[in-house]
Amino acid sequence: MFRAELAAVRAALSWLQTLEQEGDALLITDAESVVKGLFAPLCDCISVHETVDLIQAIKTHRNLEIRWVKGHNGVTGNEMADKLAKEGAGMTGADPGMALSKTQCKSLLK
Repeated sequence: MFRAELAAVRAALSWLQTLEQEGDALLITDAESVVKGLFAPLCDCISVHETVDLIQAIKTHRNLEIRWVKGHNGVTGNEMADKLAKEGAGMTGADPGMALSKTQCKSLLK
């Protein structure tokens, strides 16, 4: 679940980076583990490091705040995101944002 939520945050950040207009940005997520992982990266995951690098790149030209919100608590945008995530979970096909971690690859090769 962490990888999927991190991929969603990274996708939002990538979209934000493409915007031409300037201004402050607020990214709200119910993925508490992702928010904690980005601000105190304890794992040596390349996807976490890439996301932190993306955050730093965005912060060079706009103020960015990433905020955690409790899930399933009636926050309209979050409820819509949950609905879309459930729909996406039922889709098939490979997603490059969901690549296996080094640890998972090693365990599969044993």
